[in-house]
Amino acid sequence: AVVSTQSTGRYTDLKRLGGTNSVVFSALDAPSKHRVAIKRLTAATDQQCRAAIREIRILRHLEHDNIVDMFEILGLVDRERSDRKELLAVYLVLEHSDTDLQLVLKNQTQYSEH
Repeated sequence: AVVSTQSTGRYTDLKRLGGTNSVVFSALDAPSKHRVAIKRLTAATDQQCRAAIREIRILRHLEHDNIVDMFEILGLVDRERSDRKELLAVYLVLEHSDTDLQLVLKNQTQYSEH
């Protein structure tokens, strides 16, 4: 797998951060020595697949200080089925952030109430 609990090539020191609709890991990009976030997008249903494609399309075009950059898109294919290359998972390699949107929104609400 591209992301597992063990080191895998370019991305090492993987630590699960959590996630609501997907799993997010913190990892060390070995060549650059920078922390990145690796997000596994679930695409088990048509609705999840459409949501994953929409997220990728949006992130590819957004450039803003308050939005993480997307560095790379990784796909995991089933190598045992050489007759058909079936995509098993999609991973987004993103800029690492010390916070998440839920925490930012929570803090913003607390500050606006005062």
